[in-house]
Amino acid sequence: MAQSKESPEAATVLSPVSVKTPRHGAGNLTGNPRKVKDLAADFHNYIMKWEVLNSKGMEIVTKIANIKIEKVYDAQQVGDGEKRVTLPLELNPLCDSLAEVIESMAVLESKLSYKAKNAEALAALEQLHPSSNDDSTLLFNTMTLQDVAVTTKEIQYDFHKELQLKRVLLSKVAHASSREESEVLAACWLHQPYIKPQCYDLVQALLKETGHVK
Repeated sequence: MAQSKESPEAATVLSPVSVKTPRHGAGNLTGNPRKVKDLAADFHNYIMKWEVLNSKGMEIVTKIANIKIEKVYDAQQVGDGEKRVTLPLELNPLCDSLAEVIESMAVLESKLSYKAKNAEALAALEQLHPSSNDDSTLLFNTMTLQDVAVTTKEIQYDFHKELQLKRVLLSKVAHASSREESEVLAACWLHQPYIKPQCYDLVQALLKETGHVK
């Protein structure tokens, strides 16, 4: 079962939000505020889908480990380590299913990357046409387009690194040489070490900034 993490709805924002009258109301938004609000919702949805896939992948990794324990590691012990046991055929469809999970994760990471680049492009475009009003760059309460670009890039980078780890785990999980190694690989999948806890705080900050959550 995947490690429970604070969802973006429940996570705590790292830095306090200053009290300031919102620049844009809750009505119909246009321009950059609309784009950023949609982007925040997209980031949240992609990450929620990623967590569902991570749970599904954890179930598969656990099944692979259990098969290895029962039909490989235990069989080796019976043979005093001299008997070489071939990998059970039922591992093949499980590995295929795990690969499909990772490819679905790759699609989500690609979407995160695309959205982060869009935010970066909006910030760069604004730099080419700066406003004479220093406060006009605030989208809602506290964030500028540059803040949004930096935030989304940091989130995306964590998921990019985690996707790389998932691919490594796929290449190793069926070939783990011991029960201990299987447990380590399963723990790596479960805990997602490259996705830092503050990554979820940043998603929450985006949602609060754009009015999706209070």
